[in-house]
Amino acid sequence: MRFNIRAFAISSGLIYGFVLLVSTWWLMGRGYSNQETLLSMVYPGLTISPLGSLFGLVYGFFDGVIIGALFGWLYNHLAKASIINEELK
Repeated sequence: MRFNIRAFAISSGLIYGFVLLVSTWWLMGRGYSNQETLLSMVYPGLTISPLGSLFGLVYGFFDGVIIGALFGWLYNHLAKASIINEELK
């Protein structure tokens, strides 16, 4: 079985972007406002605010696409090597 790398990358980006969006809104609900958080250290410009949650959505989408594409490529590469090993036996 092989992954469609483009589809996997886009779906990973959407999921991770949504996770950052929800995380930012959750932190706002918990009372964090302009405090330094791990999210703002990792993603410059991301603040605990409605506008910051949109930045998180964009950052998360692009990070998720890159990580998803790398994971999909690696999976396909290893799956291909596994199939070749099976055929040699």
